[in-house]
Amino acid sequence: MVVMASEDHPIFDAPCTLADLVHYKWMLPARTVASRQWLDQTFERHGLPRPQVQIESNVLNSILPILETTSLLGFVTRFNLVAGRARVREVLVPETRMKRRLGLTYRKNGYLSPVAVRVADILRAKGKELLLI
Repeated sequence: MVVMASEDHPIFDAPCTLADLVHYKWMLPARTVASRQWLDQTFERHGLPRPQVQIESNVLNSILPILETTSLLGFVTRFNLVAGRARVREVLVPETRMKRRLGLTYRKNGYLSPVAVRVADILRAKGKELLLI
């Protein structure tokens, strides 16, 4: 998870620090979402106020189009950059990079549907690559 903004956002005009981020308005998920709680706590740990939330949304399909057409900042998975889903860029502030882990657990000799087998195969094949994203 990283902070993102539209490609032409003024935040990219100069190097940015965590303290600089408090001067912008944000589009974030609800306060009950773990990634939002992590981001809020990151600002608090550094003695800064929480981000100023303009819009709350948990719907990824609405977050990216809004980020690319407004001056709002967002906190979404870096995979969106790799996938080229929107015209957004990562705001390079190391304190705001949240690493998440993904895993798959199943019984060794239990039945797996063809879809589950395919997902397991993809995770095995791409697991190391995905850790670098």
